[in-house]
Amino acid sequence: SFVPVLLPGARTARAGTILVRGKPTHRRPPRVALFLGLMDISLSWLNAYLEPGDCSAQEADDLLTQAGLPIEAHTPLPGGDVLLDVEVTSNRPDCLSHIGCAREVAALSGRTLKYPEPGAIQTAGDTGDWLTLENRDHAACPLFTARVITGCTVGPSPAWLVERLEAIGQRSINNAVDVTNFITHEFGNPCHVFDRAKLAGHALVVRFANEGEKLRTLDEKDRVLKATDLVVADAERAQSLAGVIGGAESEVSDATTEIVFEMATWDPVTVRTQARRLAINTDAGFRFQRGIDPRTLEQAAERAVALIAELTGGTLASGALREGAPLPEPQRIALRPSRVERILGIPVPAGDIIK
Repeated sequence: SFVPVLLPGARTARAGTILVRGKPTHRRPPRVALFLGLMDISLSWLNAYLEPGDCSAQEADDLLTQAGLPIEAHTPLPGGDVLLDVEVTSNRPDCLSHIGCAREVAALSGRTLKYPEPGAIQTAGDTGDWLTLENRDHAACPLFTARVITGCTVGPSPAWLVERLEAIGQRSINNAVDVTNFITHEFGNPCHVFDRAKLAGHALVVRFANEGEKLRTLDEKDRVLKATDLVVADAERAQSLAGVIGGAESEVSDATTEIVFEMATWDPVTVRTQARRLAINTDAGFRFQRGIDPRTLEQAAERAVALIAELTGGTLASGALREGAPLPEPQRIALRPSRVERILGIPVPAGDIIK
């Protein structure tokens, strides 16, 4: 008999690259996983969005599996927490977050879903006084938003934030970058921060790259771009590969005092094409390739900038810059209870369906 073996870095014909995900944390060994639909969920973090927040690992397993999100493994963590490996199919990008999974648990268990409050934010000045924004392709970038926080002190993150990130195998960087990673896993909305002082012309421009244009990404690799690659640039050069990875030349460091916060939605095919061509797999790219609803940006962005302002001691400029297509209208779907009963073979009261 034969046993198929795929070592880290191997490539398959259809599934893509096989990766070792995460460094050992809490004596937990690195795991080899397909970069497909596995997502780490902290049970403690999940319960933070439920009322009552008393969901056990087994109950979460049963409910999420019932919702079509099977659990591959349970890993005990310090403090009584449990890490759940959730399999998320490509048609459920809304579940690629703790809030997304909590929504499913709440719906099936009768619990109440609790969204985090952004909190009070001190504002001064107007975002347009600090930054200009241009989105040259609304098809490739349906919506781009930018906000500015000034007077920031960038440094280590508080213990609660470090613990949240370490629970899912993420490394703490600083109190600004950590918020972007936290929001990605809280709401499922990837975001990015730039050092405003490093942006030529204090401008952001969403455009396609010039053929042969170069970009040093956050992994310290020099990339040679094609004209089909979408970038976020300043007034002179590319500063990040849209929806995939940021650029090293404008990254936020301990010397940063003015932060530009970006949250956007991108065309999934564009992101997938450039990520595969350059062999870059990131949490952001994973989500953007499956699609992000632009109607979810506002709430997630407000939560993010409130946290950045709170943790860095900065002041948020009033308003946000937005460039893109109009938000899509909510879809109305007709559902016939009689048809539900015929398909399932059991009666389901209309009140239960509505609930």
